[in-house]
Amino acid sequence: MVGLRTYLAACIFFVGLSQAFAATTAADCDSELIEVARVASLGHTETPIAFASCKQLAGDSDTFAALNAIALLDDNGVTTYDVYIAILSKRSKRVVAHLLMRGNWASDAYKIDSAKIDSTDFPTAGRALTFGITESWSASSRVSFYNIDVLTIFKKQGRKIVPVLSDLVTSIYQGEGCDVQTIRELKFGRSANRAVAPVLTIIERAEGASRDNQTCEPVSDEIEKYTLRPVQGIYRVPSELRAFADRK
Repeated sequence: MVGLRTYLAACIFFVGLSQAFAATTAADCDSELIEVARVASLGHTETPIAFASCKQLAGDSDTFAALNAIALLDDNGVTTYDVYIAILSKRSKRVVAHLLMRGNWASDAYKIDSAKIDSTDFPTAGRALTFGITESWSASSRVSFYNIDVLTIFKKQGRKIVPVLSDLVTSIYQGEGCDVQTIRELKFGRSANRAVAPVLTIIERAEGASRDNQTCEPVSDEIEKYTLRPVQGIYRVPSELRAFADRK
């Protein structure tokens, strides 16, 4: 995982972003909406879907977001995924906005295990409808295992879906007997102009944990802070906080 700081050999938990955008329990799509999303992404074919997720978005009982990912194996044995995202109206049973990302994920040494809609309402800018997608990745060796979660935040822009924050690592776990848990908290500031995206602050705190009766070194209680100032509504994630930074 080149580009991730070594002291983050750990588990990072994405915690409640703030009271202003706390996640609510989201309902899954019904079978009709799932079929609408499947046909929109695949047409009327029977191509297998590797990952699928569909959730009601926060604050709107009629609006749902759906994800369908299709696996493709290239000549080098690397699995890539075409990812189709849609925003759906339950009332009309129609796609109201969509995004197709071809070859978006590459699963080789690190294997993607799941991808899910995060229905949190992220307060980016204006009254835009927002949601996230969380990917879970893993790798292992004879002596350790490694898991990360990665968050991308999207917003609806007319009939388009556009990313506003990409590839932010929200969880790392590296199991070697002496583990480090790093908590990363995201806080969006307040903006005097609702049309302007607020500043985002990321706060990290590390905690130590041991297993298998091992004696572990104390973990620094130092707090790290990162300030992300949006440029035209987009938050640029520093390389040390991104997954697979060397591949971007």
